[in-house]
Amino acid sequence: MTVPRRAAYLTVLLLAACATQRDTATDPVGRYEVSKELETGQIRLSCDWSCTASWSSARKTASGLYRSQLWNDLAAEVVRVGYGSDLSYFYLARAAEGLGKNAAAATYYRLALASGNKCNGIVFNSCDGIDVAGQVQAGLKRVSP
Repeated sequence: MTVPRRAAYLTVLLLAACATQRDTATDPVGRYEVSKELETGQIRLSCDWSCTASWSSARKTASGLYRSQLWNDLAAEVVRVGYGSDLSYFYLARAAEGLGKNAAAATYYRLALASGNKCNGIVFNSCDGIDVAGQVQAGLKRVSP
């Protein structure tokens, strides 16, 4: 591989690492759409490795929104990045539960359990001090009929 070609390849990889899934989640129409999708349990986070850098930098914001119980803002931030992990689905579940949408919350709690991307990895723990597995089980008990 030539040097210019290698540089172009690296540039594409770096730009992909900063990707987000839905930048419109921060405008008023986008936030309304996120709110409606959240309430019905329709949100799916489909961005994988290409959004890891964006999620890594957004986690601090998401954690603060979670701790402040700003549920609509938390959902919008998670959807904006779109990184599918147990932590991000847990955040969606808590947002839905906080807004009184228990059926949607149960869906997101189950998606958190099923996620292959776990924040408590072998090498790194990026759960932001949250026992995601334990909190998901407790959340399912709260929202299940």
